[in-house]
Amino acid sequence: MKPATFRATLLAMLGITLALMLSALDQTVIGNVLPSVVGDLDGFSLYSWAATGYMLTSMVTIPLFGRLGDLYGRKYFVLVAIVIFIASSVGCGLAQDMLTFVLARAVQGIGGGMLIGSGLACIPELFSDTEQRLKWQVLLNLVFTVSNAVGPVAGGWVAEHYGWRYVFHVNGPLGALAALMVWRYLPYYSPRDRHASHSLDWMGALLMTVALVMLQFTVEQLGKDPLWGLLLSSGCALLFVLFVRTENKAPQPFLAPALFRERNLRLLFILATLAGAVMFAVLFYLPLLFQGGYGYTPAFAGMLMLPFAVSSSLGSIASSRLLVRMKEPQMLPRAGFVLLATSIPLFAITDSRTPAWVLMGLVTASGVGMGFILLNLTIFTQAEAHREHLGMATALQKSLRLVGGLLGTAVISSLVNPLYVHYLAQIFANAGMAAYAPQYRDPTVLVSGLAGPGAAADPVYLMGLARQALERSIAAAFMLVFLISALCCWLVFQLSPIDIRKRTDDAADEKQHASAEKKLNTSEV
Repeated sequence: MKPATFRATLLAMLGITLALMLSALDQTVIGNVLPSVVGDLDGFSLYSWAATGYMLTSMVTIPLFGRLGDLYGRKYFVLVAIVIFIASSVGCGLAQDMLTFVLARAVQGIGGGMLIGSGLACIPELFSDTEQRLKWQVLLNLVFTVSNAVGPVAGGWVAEHYGWRYVFHVNGPLGALAALMVWRYLPYYSPRDRHASHSLDWMGALLMTVALVMLQFTVEQLGKDPLWGLLLSSGCALLFVLFVRTENKAPQPFLAPALFRERNLRLLFILATLAGAVMFAVLFYLPLLFQGGYGYTPAFAGMLMLPFAVSSSLGSIASSRLLVRMKEPQMLPRAGFVLLATSIPLFAITDSRTPAWVLMGLVTASGVGMGFILLNLTIFTQAEAHREHLGMATALQKSLRLVGGLLGTAVISSLVNPLYVHYLAQIFANAGMAAYAPQYRDPTVLVSGLAGPGAAADPVYLMGLARQALERSIAAAFMLVFLISALCCWLVFQLSPIDIRKRTDDAADEKQHASAEKKLNTSEV
């Protein structure tokens, strides 16, 4: 059953778009809110898990529920996803300790991943016309780009004026509106082939999930206990070997091995992973630098992050216009990675005295770079993937960005935490204030502004010393991010020429073939 009118189709898509927007917002909204959360719940040790818990569950559920939607239809998966998302958002807003908050974020990631895996695949079912499908895909890509970038800005403003809990409570009424529109206007499409095998690679999905969780523990432990980290890394490597063997034997693999046999696709997947690491490092640790290191308010930190939202969106739009006119479309992501590699290391030499316009300029350059990268990596992947793997390749691009974000934030967390303790002791000792350093060992005091019991007569001076320690530790982390960006610059030049018109021509041939079939059927009647 298809929507009877254009109005019904439009409202169905608006419901899906609203739900996907909430999911995209919550991937990055945590960035500018997290300093306030850890300050309130006293949980800096779980700082990275609050961000990566969402990404971890999302990147597993995106391809999983994409496949389940192929087998059983998508409408009810979309509805269940919205319900899970709303319930877990309420859990985040009501959390009284950091562990509860992290667990609620992980459940929220399940709902978000279900929305992406099921919601995006509704477009071809709603729109049989190729041009209409492309228009909605471009629009949804823009929604993701804008939402990911606006998240930190909106989160900081709401956190400062109403409290961080309202950032999650707002998902309730908006999610309910999206669910109502989906329930009322999105038709249920039964699978085309009801006799197809409904086998699903559950073992592959389980092995991948456990391996990624263990990988994050491994990264964190390497900075604390190298021996324990080595043991975890051995177990992680074993799980990945088992995963590869399982996928090679599975009739319906969680990830098709054929996707990794072509050199260009392998490079595009690696670039997606590294780009995700860079993007989430910027979105999660720049707000911490601005608030904890420079002492800015969440609202002012959000204002400094606003150019990232605007410039990445404009960069994505400009890129989509230029792409079809360029003989060498690879020039666009090359320019994007060069912009990132140029702007990111400059954050390592800024401080609280750096003018706001300079900081905003660097954020703008980073945003334009991302705008030139993410959309093009997806389009290139769709152009290079075979038709039977097109949906899986597209989902894998999005999932690998989250994998990169998870690993990137875990690595930076394992670097920032010990460096902060080291610089804290060093700076306080040089200032003759070594006795007061333990009061600032937990960086949450830099966000809350409370020096703790037994503060000195001049807590503002001591707070300034502690902020210097956080600045230096995050600066060192951004130099690592710079190295990742430089690696991307090298990799993107290794891509073989890509013909993005190939997929467009295929779509045109498909449309022409469908038209011919329609005429033939009409003549037969």
